Amino acid sequence: YLSCRRRKTDLGINGTSSVFVSCAPVAAWCVESGEIYIEKIKEDSVLLHIMDLLEIDAGVYECHTPNTEDMYLGTYSAKTNISVIPDTLSITMKSQVFMQNEGDSLDLICQVLMATAQHTHISVAWYVIPEGKDRNAQKILSLSKDNILLPGPSYIERFNTGDIRLVKIGDTEYKFSIVKLQHSDQGKLYWEAVEWIQDPDGTWKDIVQKQTNTVSLTIKRLDKKPNMNNTAVKNSTLNGKENHLRCSVETQNIHGSVWLGSIIMGWWLVLIITGPCLSE
Repeated sequence: YLSCRRRKTDLGINGTSSVFVSCAPVAAWCVESGEIYIEKIKEDSVLLHIMDLLEIDAGVYECHTPNTEDMYLGTYSAKTNISVIPDTLSITMKSQVFMQNEGDSLDLICQVLMATAQHTHISVAWYVIPEGKDRNAQKILSLSKDNILLPGPSYIERFNTGDIRLVKIGDTEYKFSIVKLQHSDQGKLYWEAVEWIQDPDGTWKDIVQKQTNTVSLTIKRLDKKPNMNNTAVKNSTLNGKENHLRCSVETQNIHGSVWLGSIIMGWWLVLIITGPCLSE
Protein backbone atom coordinates (compact mmCIF):
# COMPACT_ATOMS: atom_id res chain seq x y z
CA TYR A 1 0.00 0.00 0.00
CA LEU A 2 1.17 3.51 -0.69
CA SER A 3 -0.12 7.02 -1.15
CA CYS A 4 -1.06 7.37 -4.80
CA ARG A 5 0.74 9.98 -6.85
CA ARG A 6 -0.91 13.39 -6.49
CA ARG A 7 -3.92 11.79 -4.73
CA LYS A 8 -4.82 11.99 -1.05
CA THR A 9 -5.91 8.37 -0.79
CA ASP A 10 -4.51 4.87 -0.41
CA LEU A 11 -4.17 2.33 -3.14
CA GLY A 12 -3.45 -1.36 -3.26
CA ILE A 13 -1.30 -3.17 -5.80
CA ASN A 14 -1.90 -6.90 -5.86
CA GLY A 15 0.24 -9.61 -7.38
CA THR A 16 0.58 -13.39 -7.45
CA SER A 17 3.75 -15.43 -7.17
CA SER A 18 4.35 -14.92 -10.87
CA VAL A 19 2.90 -11.72 -12.32
CA PHE A 20 1.05 -8.54 -11.48
CA VAL A 21 -2.70 -9.06 -11.78
CA SER A 22 -4.64 -6.09 -10.49
CA CYS A 23 -4.61 -2.80 -8.64
CA ALA A 24 -7.02 -0.55 -6.85
CA PRO A 25 -9.06 1.68 -9.22
CA VAL A 26 -7.41 4.87 -8.01
CA ALA A 27 -3.98 3.39 -8.91
CA ALA A 28 -4.88 2.22 -12.39
CA TRP A 29 -3.55 5.35 -14.12
CA CYS A 30 -0.28 5.07 -12.19
CA VAL A 31 0.25 1.48 -13.24
CA GLU A 32 -0.91 1.83 -16.84
CA SER A 33 1.53 4.68 -17.42
CA GLY A 34 4.42 2.58 -16.13
CA GLU A 35 5.10 4.92 -13.22
CA ILE A 36 4.53 2.06 -10.77
CA TYR A 37 5.26 -1.62 -11.35
CA ILE A 38 6.25 -4.80 -9.53
CA GLU A 39 9.33 -6.85 -10.46
CA LYS A 40 9.67 -10.43 -9.29
CA ILE A 41 13.21 -11.17 -8.08
CA LYS A 42 12.75 -14.76 -6.93
CA GLU A 43 10.02 -17.00 -5.54
CA ASP A 44 9.81 -15.18 -2.22
CA SER A 45 10.98 -11.69 -3.20
CA VAL A 46 9.58 -8.83 -5.28
CA LEU A 47 10.55 -5.20 -5.92
CA LEU A 48 8.10 -2.30 -6.08
CA HIS A 49 9.32 0.36 -8.54
CA ILE A 50 8.15 3.98 -8.48
CA MET A 51 9.49 6.01 -11.35
CA ASP A 52 10.09 9.77 -11.08
CA LEU A 53 9.67 9.92 -7.31
CA LEU A 54 7.75 12.93 -5.95
CA GLU A 55 7.53 14.43 -2.45
CA ILE A 56 3.95 13.20 -2.18
CA ASP A 57 5.27 9.61 -2.40
CA ALA A 58 6.81 9.90 1.07
CA GLY A 59 5.15 7.82 3.79
CA VAL A 60 4.81 4.34 5.23
CA TYR A 61 4.91 1.47 2.75
CA GLU A 62 3.50 -1.92 3.67
CA CYS A 63 4.17 -5.21 1.93
CA HIS A 64 1.22 -7.49 2.67
CA THR A 65 0.72 -11.11 1.65
CA PRO A 66 -2.25 -13.35 2.51
CA ASN A 67 -1.70 -16.96 3.49
CA THR A 68 -1.95 -19.20 0.41
CA GLU A 69 -0.77 -22.42 2.08
CA ASP A 70 -3.04 -24.61 4.26
CA MET A 71 -0.16 -25.48 6.56
CA TYR A 72 0.28 -21.81 7.64
CA LEU A 73 -2.21 -19.67 9.52
CA GLY A 74 -2.88 -15.94 9.25
CA THR A 75 -1.51 -13.25 6.96
CA TYR A 76 1.87 -11.56 6.89
CA SER A 77 3.08 -8.00 6.34
CA ALA A 78 6.06 -5.71 6.84
CA LYS A 79 6.31 -1.92 6.86
CA THR A 80 8.99 0.64 6.06
CA ASN A 81 9.08 4.41 6.09
CA ILE A 82 10.22 6.24 2.95
CA SER A 83 11.44 9.83 3.04
CA VAL A 84 11.63 11.84 -0.19
CA ILE A 85 14.30 14.56 -0.29
CA PRO A 86 13.37 17.61 -2.41
CA ASP A 87 15.51 18.17 -5.50
CA THR A 88 17.29 21.46 -4.76
CA LEU A 89 20.49 20.76 -6.70
CA SER A 90 21.33 23.25 -9.44
CA ILE A 91 24.51 23.68 -11.48
CA THR A 92 25.47 26.49 -13.81
CA MET A 93 28.24 27.15 -16.31
CA LYS A 94 28.48 29.91 -18.86
CA SER A 95 27.97 28.63 -22.40
CA GLN A 96 31.08 29.47 -24.37
CA VAL A 97 32.90 28.65 -27.58
CA PHE A 98 36.67 28.39 -27.31
CA MET A 99 39.14 28.50 -30.20
CA GLN A 100 42.60 27.87 -28.81
CA ASN A 101 46.09 26.99 -29.98
CA GLU A 102 47.91 23.86 -28.94
CA GLY A 103 49.86 24.60 -25.79
CA ASP A 104 47.44 27.28 -24.56
CA SER A 105 45.86 27.00 -21.11
CA LEU A 106 42.13 26.62 -20.40
CA ASP A 107 40.18 27.48 -17.23
CA LEU A 108 36.47 26.71 -16.74
CA ILE A 109 34.48 27.59 -13.60
CA CYS A 110 31.18 26.02 -12.61
CA GLN A 111 28.85 26.65 -9.70
CA VAL A 112 26.78 24.15 -7.72
CA LEU A 113 24.00 25.11 -5.32
CA MET A 114 21.76 23.02 -3.07
CA ALA A 115 19.37 23.83 -0.22
CA THR A 116 18.46 20.45 1.24
CA ALA A 117 18.03 20.09 4.99
CA GLN A 118 19.61 16.61 4.85
CA HIS A 119 23.33 15.95 5.22
CA THR A 120 24.43 15.20 1.67
CA HIS A 121 27.70 15.14 -0.27
CA ILE A 122 28.47 16.34 -3.80
CA SER A 123 30.67 14.74 -6.47
CA VAL A 124 31.60 16.54 -9.69
CA ALA A 125 33.17 15.42 -12.96
CA TRP A 126 34.29 16.85 -16.30
CA TYR A 127 33.64 14.98 -19.54
CA VAL A 128 34.57 15.50 -23.18
CA ILE A 129 32.71 14.26 -26.24
CA PRO A 130 35.45 13.95 -28.91
CA GLU A 131 34.80 15.13 -32.44
CA GLY A 132 33.21 12.65 -34.80
CA LYS A 133 29.89 10.87 -35.07
CA ASP A 134 28.64 8.52 -32.36
CA ARG A 135 31.55 9.26 -30.04
CA ASN A 136 30.95 8.40 -26.38
CA ALA A 137 31.71 10.86 -23.61
CA GLN A 138 35.06 10.33 -21.90
CA LYS A 139 35.72 11.29 -18.30
CA ILE A 140 38.58 13.74 -17.92
CA LEU A 141 38.68 14.31 -14.17
CA SER A 142 36.30 13.95 -11.22
CA LEU A 143 36.17 14.90 -7.56
CA SER A 144 34.42 12.17 -5.56
CA LYS A 145 31.99 12.71 -2.67
CA ASP A 146 34.98 11.92 -0.41
CA ASN A 147 37.08 14.71 -2.03
CA ILE A 148 39.31 12.32 -3.97
CA LEU A 149 40.50 13.34 -7.45
CA LEU A 150 40.06 10.55 -10.01
CA PRO A 151 41.30 11.01 -13.60
CA GLY A 152 39.73 9.23 -16.55
CA PRO A 153 41.67 6.29 -18.07
CA SER A 154 43.02 8.40 -20.93
CA TYR A 155 44.14 11.25 -18.67
CA ILE A 156 46.03 9.50 -15.87
CA GLU A 157 49.50 10.51 -17.08
CA ARG A 158 48.53 14.14 -17.66
CA PHE A 159 46.91 14.28 -14.23
CA ASN A 160 50.04 12.89 -12.58
CA THR A 161 52.17 15.58 -14.27
CA GLY A 162 49.80 18.36 -13.16
CA ASP A 163 48.59 19.17 -16.67
CA ILE A 164 44.93 18.63 -15.68
CA ARG A 165 43.57 20.06 -12.44
CA LEU A 166 40.29 20.45 -10.55
CA VAL A 167 39.99 22.55 -7.40
CA LYS A 168 37.13 23.83 -5.28
CA ILE A 169 36.89 27.61 -4.92
CA GLY A 170 34.96 28.70 -1.84
CA ASP A 171 31.72 26.90 -1.01
CA THR A 172 30.00 26.67 -4.38
CA GLU A 173 32.47 26.96 -7.26
CA TYR A 174 34.79 24.47 -8.94
CA LYS A 175 37.65 25.37 -11.28
CA PHE A 176 38.75 22.95 -13.99
CA SER A 177 42.08 23.68 -15.70
CA ILE A 178 44.17 22.28 -18.53
CA VAL A 179 47.65 23.78 -18.38
CA LYS A 180 48.69 22.85 -21.93
CA LEU A 181 45.98 21.98 -24.42
CA GLN A 182 46.52 19.12 -26.82
CA HIS A 183 44.72 18.61 -30.12
CA SER A 184 43.08 15.49 -28.65
CA ASP A 185 41.25 17.73 -26.12
CA GLN A 186 39.12 19.12 -28.95
CA GLY A 187 35.40 18.45 -28.73
CA LYS A 188 32.44 19.33 -26.53
CA LEU A 189 33.00 19.56 -22.78
CA TYR A 190 30.37 19.40 -20.05
CA TRP A 191 30.20 19.21 -16.28
CA GLU A 192 28.21 16.77 -14.13
CA ALA A 193 27.28 17.00 -10.44
CA VAL A 194 25.78 14.22 -8.31
CA GLU A 195 24.23 14.56 -4.84
CA TRP A 196 24.73 11.64 -2.42
CA ILE A 197 23.09 10.67 0.87
CA GLN A 198 24.07 8.01 3.39
CA ASP A 199 21.45 5.41 4.31
CA PRO A 200 21.10 4.18 7.90
CA ASP A 201 23.01 1.01 6.98
CA GLY A 202 26.06 3.13 6.07
CA THR A 203 25.84 2.82 2.28
CA TRP A 204 25.85 5.89 0.05
CA LYS A 205 23.12 6.42 -2.54
CA ASP A 206 23.12 8.89 -5.43
CA ILE A 207 19.81 10.76 -5.36
CA VAL A 208 20.18 13.57 -7.93
CA GLN A 209 22.29 13.94 -11.05
CA LYS A 210 22.56 17.12 -13.14
CA GLN A 211 24.55 18.08 -16.25
CA THR A 212 25.40 21.44 -17.79
CA ASN A 213 25.19 22.41 -21.42
CA THR A 214 28.28 21.64 -23.48
CA VAL A 215 31.18 24.00 -24.15
CA SER A 216 32.65 23.82 -27.65
CA LEU A 217 36.46 23.63 -27.76
CA THR A 218 38.38 23.91 -31.04
CA ILE A 219 42.16 23.56 -30.98
CA LYS A 220 44.41 24.72 -33.81
CA ARG A 221 47.46 22.64 -34.51
CA LEU A 222 50.74 24.54 -34.53
CA ASP A 223 53.78 23.86 -36.71
CA LYS A 224 56.39 21.89 -34.85
CA LYS A 225 58.91 24.49 -36.04
CA PRO A 226 58.12 28.07 -37.08
CA ASN A 227 59.09 29.20 -40.55
CA MET A 228 62.20 31.43 -40.44
CA ASN A 229 63.65 33.62 -43.13
CA ASN A 230 66.67 35.89 -42.81
CA THR A 231 67.76 38.38 -45.42
CA ALA A 232 70.88 40.50 -45.62
CA VAL A 233 69.92 43.93 -46.81
CA LYS A 234 73.51 44.52 -48.01
CA ASN A 235 75.38 41.57 -49.48
CA SER A 236 78.80 43.01 -48.69
CA THR A 237 80.05 45.74 -46.42
CA LEU A 238 83.36 47.44 -46.03
CA ASN A 239 85.29 46.91 -42.86
CA GLY A 240 84.07 49.29 -40.17
CA LYS A 241 80.82 50.09 -41.97
CA GLU A 242 77.26 49.33 -40.76
CA ASN A 243 75.34 46.32 -42.07
CA HIS A 244 71.69 45.34 -41.56
CA LEU A 245 70.35 41.79 -41.16
CA ARG A 246 66.64 40.96 -40.95
CA CYS A 247 65.06 37.76 -39.58
CA SER A 248 61.30 37.04 -39.77
CA VAL A 249 59.40 34.29 -37.93
CA GLU A 250 56.00 33.00 -39.08
CA THR A 251 53.69 30.75 -37.07
CA GLN A 252 50.10 29.62 -37.37
CA ASN A 253 47.24 31.48 -35.74
CA ILE A 254 43.48 31.17 -35.54
CA HIS A 255 41.45 33.24 -37.98
CA GLY A 256 44.06 35.96 -38.03
CA SER A 257 44.11 36.48 -34.25
CA VAL A 258 47.32 37.60 -32.61
CA TRP A 259 49.52 34.72 -31.50
CA LEU A 260 50.14 35.09 -27.76
CA GLY A 261 52.96 32.60 -27.41
CA SER A 262 56.58 33.51 -26.76
CA ILE A 263 59.59 33.25 -29.10
CA ILE A 264 63.24 33.34 -28.06
CA MET A 265 65.58 34.63 -30.77
CA GLY A 266 69.34 35.01 -30.98
CA TRP A 267 72.15 35.70 -33.45
CA TRP A 268 75.33 33.67 -33.73
CA LEU A 269 78.50 34.46 -35.65
CA VAL A 270 80.00 31.61 -37.65
CA LEU A 271 83.68 32.29 -38.38
CA ILE A 272 85.09 31.06 -41.66
CA ILE A 273 88.87 30.89 -41.59
CA THR A 274 90.70 30.81 -44.91
CA GLY A 275 94.37 30.29 -45.54
CA PRO A 276 96.95 27.55 -45.10
CA CYS A 277 96.65 25.16 -42.17
CA LEU A 278 99.45 25.32 -39.63
CA SER A 279 100.94 22.13 -38.30
CA GLU A 280 103.81 21.39 -35.97
